[in-house]
Amino acid sequence: MNEVHLREVMPAIWLAERPLDAEMSVCAAIILGKTVSAVVDTLIRPEDMAPVRDLLDRHGQPVLIVNTHADWDHTWGNAAFPDTPIIAHRLCRAAMLTAGQRTLAEKQAEEPERYRTVTIVPPTITFTEFMDIDLGGLTLSIHHLPGHTADEAVVHLPEAGVLFAGDAAEWPIPTASDGPIGPWANGLHRWAARDDVRTVVPAHGAVGDAQLLRDNAIYLDALLADPDVRWEPPGIMPFYQEAHRKNAAIARRERDAARR
Repeated sequence: MNEVHLREVMPAIWLAERPLDAEMSVCAAIILGKTVSAVVDTLIRPEDMAPVRDLLDRHGQPVLIVNTHADWDHTWGNAAFPDTPIIAHRLCRAAMLTAGQRTLAEKQAEEPERYRTVTIVPPTITFTEFMDIDLGGLTLSIHHLPGHTADEAVVHLPEAGVLFAGDAAEWPIPTASDGPIGPWANGLHRWAARDDVRTVVPAHGAVGDAQLLRDNAIYLDALLADPDVRWEPPGIMPFYQEAHRKNAAIARRERDAARR
């Protein structure tokens, strides 16, 4: 059974969504430009990209790939696009070739059949702060926004008012792996204040608007002000309960370092 569901969220913009487990899902995005198409993240296996490739083939334009960051659930479908430019932050390439290889070995040992076809295919084009690409009628604007990971990036389509947030913003809370939390929150506030951000697509969670960015930023601000702040919404899944504890530990280290 095909676990990937394609849906069009607005003209020329599609999402490819698949479950990760019983509670969580992850999505990739497809932007069909007039002269170039782009895929933002590639899910967890090359097979996940089969319906995406069909959509791209029907559109008939050259393709490029963007990885928002190196995590396995965003990059392991890269091998479905041989000889295709893959763009990411310069730290993403290094992370995929080190921690990414270790994660792949672990998952292939745990579930060999599920991850049998996965190989690490790192970015071929990297940037440091931002990169703009003309897709024909749409500008693909990629911006570094570290916090979830050091290599995290968001992808903006200013003409469409869409921000693909990757893991820089999630519902119900963002999840910190690296930090820093303060600049991350500031970056989310800045993006939320822009007139050309009307739709926000997180990699995990429902499509929303700029309020999702504000809510994530407000949570991070509160955590940095008081790492012991209570956060116990009813019915929250265990993954985010654990994420909050990890976020608090990172915020505590960051706050203590600032006080020294």
